[in-house]
Amino acid sequence: DSWKEISYKALTPDGANAAFTINPQDGDGKVIFYNLKTNAQDSVKRAAEIALSFDSKYAIFKIKPQQNLVKELRRQKKKKEDLPKDSLGIYSFTNRKTQKVADVKSFKIPEKAGGWVAYQQDVKKEVKPVATSGDKKPENGYTLVLRKLSNDTETQFGYVKDYAFAKFGQGLLFSSAGNDSTMQAGVYWYDLQKEQLTTLHQGKAKYKYKGLSISEN
Repeated sequence: DSWKEISYKALTPDGANAAFTINPQDGDGKVIFYNLKTNAQDSVKRAAEIALSFDSKYAIFKIKPQQNLVKELRRQKKKKEDLPKDSLGIYSFTNRKTQKVADVKSFKIPEKAGGWVAYQQDVKKEVKPVATSGDKKPENGYTLVLRKLSNDTETQFGYVKDYAFAKFGQGLLFSSAGNDSTMQAGVYWYDLQKEQLTTLHQGKAKYKYKGLSISEN
């Protein structure tokens, strides 16, 4: 069957590049990055959840595992944690190269600012101290990695459950279950201009922070 679908298409904010996906009815698809001035194009297989940075310099996306491989492993009744995980793709419209990061659970970029991406590593949940008798074991978070795209420097935060960028890229807000040693449970703000971490609220591991939001006023 040669039928294919274009399920995503978008232009970079500066209008210089187009990105679109081509997905077959069955099997793995791909994203194509096309320069409207030079007609140069590149592609990445199995790309999904594509986001274009506000400064038009990058495309950020997930790279899904091979569909046939996942189907075969599921037929073998492999556990979910034993299935191959998504990767993160970072494509530069400047040098036309793609960086890949294995085992990524989620990612976010600022809506109205460029230069940053944050992603959670989809690995075995970090081990926390055993809960005391009578306490419900708290849910663990995941390692959150904040990457500065201009030089690829990274800052990591442990046991993160939820996170969000400020709309205009002023900072990154996140909640952590903590580990009582390097980071306590609470809500944190990382200032992207100063590259400085501030504690907004400190709690206990059993605290649950839901629906983090940032006022832009």
